Amino acid sequence: MHAITRERGTLYLPVGRSREDVRQALKTSLVQTGDPTVRELDERALLTRGSELLGRLPHQINVVIDPMDRLEQQDREAYYEFLQMVSDAVRATDSVALLHTLDRTPTPRNRVTTERFADLILRCETTEHGARQTYQISVSKESGDGLIDQAEWVDVTEQFTRRPRSAPEAVLKESD
Repeated sequence: MHAITRERGTLYLPVGRSREDVRQALKTSLVQTGDPTVRELDERALLTRGSELLGRLPHQINVVIDPMDRLEQQDREAYYEFLQMVSDAVRATDSVALLHTLDRTPTPRNRVTTERFADLILRCETTEHGARQTYQISVSKESGDGLIDQAEWVDVTEQFTRRPRSAPEAVLKESD
């Protein structure tokens, strides 16, 4: 997920995490990252603030909302409208949204709504073997081009080393 920030300008919307936490996670990431614009979503107005920021997206950026769990606990109708705003905003600006969900018990009440809105759902399972990690990625939903017709497991085991970070990119002005 951190690697997506290096590809082009990124608006990172953490839920329940501070800017500093996100910046530290990116700084210590084992993959090369960019320098995303980070805007915290206030617990009292998660959907409202998120919608405000999405309504002002620049053209062709990445939007990361991490994690979705607290948003998925909101009123169903308001949450549905928020996801519609995400969908409309990324379509209008030729952008990409990555909605990071976590497998937790109990499952957030609007998880099904999130999954219905998604064009692609990737499930990642991490297994640790001492200092080595194995990642298994499953595509459990794909819509659009019909290239994937069933869930498949792909072994993407890699060993990462620290890489230099790329140059900063501004997405939204700091005063936003």
